[in-house]
Amino acid sequence: MKLVTALASFISYLTVERRVSQNTVDAYRHDCQRFVDFCAREKQLTSHSIEKVSFSKFLVFLKRDCQLSNRTIARNTASLRCFVCFLADRRLCMISLSHLIVPKQSFSIPKVLRRDHIQELLFPRAKSTDGENSWQAQRDRVMVWMLYASGMRVSELVHARLSAIDWHDKFIRVFGKGNKERLVPLPNELLERVQVYLNLTQAEFAKKNVTFCDHDLLFFTVRRNKALLLSRQAVWRIMKKIGMKTGLSLYPHLLRHSFATHFLANGADLRSLQTILGHQNLTTTQIYTHVDKHQLRAVYDKVHLRK
Repeated sequence: MKLVTALASFISYLTVERRVSQNTVDAYRHDCQRFVDFCAREKQLTSHSIEKVSFSKFLVFLKRDCQLSNRTIARNTASLRCFVCFLADRRLCMISLSHLIVPKQSFSIPKVLRRDHIQELLFPRAKSTDGENSWQAQRDRVMVWMLYASGMRVSELVHARLSAIDWHDKFIRVFGKGNKERLVPLPNELLERVQVYLNLTQAEFAKKNVTFCDHDLLFFTVRRNKALLLSRQAVWRIMKKIGMKTGLSLYPHLLRHSFATHFLANGADLRSLQTILGHQNLTTTQIYTHVDKHQLRAVYDKVHLRK
């Protein structure tokens, strides 16, 4: 079987039989396509011919030619292992990648925003203009609040539903990786802003005769007088635009990191943070146990080498 056909069958298997999320399917397709392109360069075009491919050479290709980090190479390798297992189960190749050694991943402390930066994002000091009072501007500010107040992933944000908000108990039901459900608390002021945003949107859409593709969507964009699902890429662009106004390099996951770090610094326990973030393993949550550098400096100056 041609390798491109085998990859298409693998993607179909993930979608239909495994029923994994679209984001996961896209990641597997993207990672495995790199391997298919590499095999084409090596003139190995069928599933059986990949037995002649040097996988160590492929890792070098990822590092040198694609200039990927060790973390991304590890993810690519995991995707490739799954692809090769799929081919082996169907007797389309006779190899195993259990022996393949991936580069050691380096540990890095997540980047976070300072509290004064968060304050500026949530309560901008600049005077509002007409554009700042539009439904789009209200939507963008609510998204910043939601990302920081809840620690949501960007994919969870764009799929947030109105019906998932418990206005009485002040929770939102979030569906994370593997469609796992969790409840996340929301602050009063955020819910008030959501209500203002929704009221403004409904009023403007009624005037402009905009129709909804889904009335249960919380965040959307408008194209040809239709309110449609907002994409993850659009949220990234919106965050970048907001960040530029305050001189910050802003992106959705930075707000998630900042929420988690500030949440622990204010005395929360690790298990509660794990539940809110939707981490399967506590070890994943433990990356946020690093001490804020400003807090570390204050403690150091207070207790060490005192005169």
